[in-house]
Amino acid sequence: MARDDHAMAVKEDGDIFVFGGFVKGSRNNELAKYERSGDCVESEMVNEGGEAAPLVRAGHSIVNCGKNFYVFGG
Repeated sequence: MARDDHAMAVKEDGDIFVFGGFVKGSRNNELAKYERSGDCVESEMVNEGGEAAPLVRAGHSIVNCGKNFYVFGG
């Protein structure tokens, strides 16, 4: 889904995670995963803004450290 003001982090295995931003004019706290599979990229919604997700935000940063993601600002 199209979004802006989101943040992106890449894990050591090459998987890309996109968090938050604006979707259709509203801030959100979705976490999407993009995984390379040969010449294609497969995507899945990891967390659609459930209780365990950080608050909605935009204009933030995200970094990956081991199995954890850290979100700052927004």
